[in-house]
Amino acid sequence: MYFYSHIWKSFIRNERWRRNIFTRLMYIFFSLYFIITFLILGFDISASLAKSSGDAVASFNAYMIWYLVADLLVRCILQPIPSLDVIPYFRFRIRRNEIINHLLVRSTFNLFNVLPLFLIMPFVLKVLMPLDGTAAGLLYITGCLLILIFLSSIRTQSAAGSSFPARRADSFRRACMADF
Repeated sequence: MYFYSHIWKSFIRNERWRRNIFTRLMYIFFSLYFIITFLILGFDISASLAKSSGDAVASFNAYMIWYLVADLLVRCILQPIPSLDVIPYFRFRIRRNEIINHLLVRSTFNLFNVLPLFLIMPFVLKVLMPLDGTAAGLLYITGCLLILIFLSSIRTQSAAGSSFPARRADSFRRACMADF
């Protein structure tokens, strides 16, 4: 729990936070905009997909593949790497399991992981469950969640490439030298 209090304190006490308050407000505005847009799209996409082709679910799956490719590309550009934020905690007597659990929880509730659910859930509730039943809808949601977890792990693995250990050792060395 102290990880979250440290994150909040570093967020508030950061000098750049006061200078970049407009940027942060714009991030919040665009996040809410995309959430509302995806909700509306999720509820209204079935009618447009049914008009363009006979099977709305097959068309939705085709568009979801393209969305996931675009999501992976945008994720690689914009998503921050949470593992770099916990490097200073390696000096303290904190169990690695706690650090790993913190990283997993923090990366789970990222906007890139939650945003597709605002598109998928309304579509499944409105189109897939009435056609194929509740079990098929739950399996579809579970499959989509597993694909999103896979994309997140691909992003994490690509960020942890050959330069990550060097960056970690370098920042750990700088953090240790800051004490002297």
